[in-house]
Amino acid sequence: LRNLALDSENRASIASAGAIPQLARQLKDGLPYGQEMAASALSQLALKSATLRVQVTQELVGLLGSNLSDVRGRAANALRAMNATHNESMSIAMAGGIDRFVHLLTHGSVEAQEYALWSLWQSADVASKVSIAEAGCSEPIIATLVAGKLHEVAKEHAAAVLYFLSSEGVSGVSKELCMKNRQDIEEAGGLIPLISLLRRGSAGAKRNSALALAQLAHGERSTTIAAKGAVTALVEWLIDKSCGPPEMAAHALSYIAQDNTDTQTAIAEEGAIPLLVSMCVSAKNPEWQMYAAGALAALAENHVLNQMIIYEEGGLKPVVDLLKGEASQPWENATRALWHFSAYYDNKLAIAKHDGLSPLVRLLSKGSEQAQEWAAAALESLTRDCSENQVANPSVEAIMPLVGLLGSEDEDTQDHAVRALLNISLPHADNRNAVVRPIVHLLEVRNAVASMKAAQALVMLAARSGADRQSIAEA
Repeated sequence: LRNLALDSENRASIASAGAIPQLARQLKDGLPYGQEMAASALSQLALKSATLRVQVTQELVGLLGSNLSDVRGRAANALRAMNATHNESMSIAMAGGIDRFVHLLTHGSVEAQEYALWSLWQSADVASKVSIAEAGCSEPIIATLVAGKLHEVAKEHAAAVLYFLSSEGVSGVSKELCMKNRQDIEEAGGLIPLISLLRRGSAGAKRNSALALAQLAHGERSTTIAAKGAVTALVEWLIDKSCGPPEMAAHALSYIAQDNTDTQTAIAEEGAIPLLVSMCVSAKNPEWQMYAAGALAALAENHVLNQMIIYEEGGLKPVVDLLKGEASQPWENATRALWHFSAYYDNKLAIAKHDGLSPLVRLLSKGSEQAQEWAAAALESLTRDCSENQVANPSVEAIMPLVGLLGSEDEDTQDHAVRALLNISLPHADNRNAVVRPIVHLLEVRNAVASMKAAQALVMLAARSGADRQSIAEA
């Protein structure tokens, strides 16, 4: 039967003759050579069509429930071998529906649990992802990790599925459902096994755990993740890449630090800042630099002490240099980093000294929409209460691109641009007139958004001083 099944034209006839359940029985009860041939024949039959693949899968999954460990092992090996010969992943619906996998995770043998985790991990179609997200399977997945019986590859799959369950932006999965899954993971005790994998997992499990913890790091949960040892482990990755991938450490730390003063402080106290600065300088991979700049940005946001430490550790020039480089991947995060660095006055002057204004001006018109917003925000911050930067040539050169951003579709970009223009207009009449004239001109442009924002900017200028009102009148 195996030899006949090697010919694709025979497969449908073999299956219609009732061979699939008989081959599965041979895999269970036969002699070793018969078991080998049965597994190979089933794999060949599954190549014929999705329907036959489903039939074979169902028979093999049934064997995963056997009381005999050898039978479970042979069925698991046959499933892996069969799936290795297929280029397309099998959807959850084709494999019997999400309830079957939840049942295997909850009540199945270790082999059944590992197969279920593999199936959930490899399901790439939208319908499968939605069904997984809606199934509430966090608790049984975490239970398999806690039990400690999974092989290393299965732990990778478990961490990957938890990462998916906690990730926003999956097509068809609402933000509310994502937030519920995060809460479910925490309440089921999922943080501890994920943090444990940062040190004791395989390379893949470490990576997937870092990604999952990054998505789970919101609000007070970030504090818990840091307190349970994740920050210490991730900083070790920055020190020694044999412990884990440094770029993933930087990525996860950026999420753990986000909008949380306690975790920002904890990460800095672990010594992460000089290591991240070094990554910006020495990393040859632009993606690594992107993650390092993102982590520094998160550490500096609304945290004066960290802004000072970054200055003292020589972190300003390397981030400015990222904006001057040809690789575009780091530009957005580097721009955001300069925005937050410049909240500290000494950093404003130092960034300008390192020629950090000019690349920001370039990004106002040539960067991505996100880079444009953060470049406007950085220039707003750099020119706030800093006359040296207000009169600097790059700031003056920024006026027209900033005026252009008043017509942006993003309201935050518009607001940053307005405030940057107000700052630049402060020092003397030349700057004031250079700002006012193009804003007044916008009132005549057929762009309702730009005209409305220009009018708001002029109202703010007029309320500020008589000199501003005079400039508006003369324009």
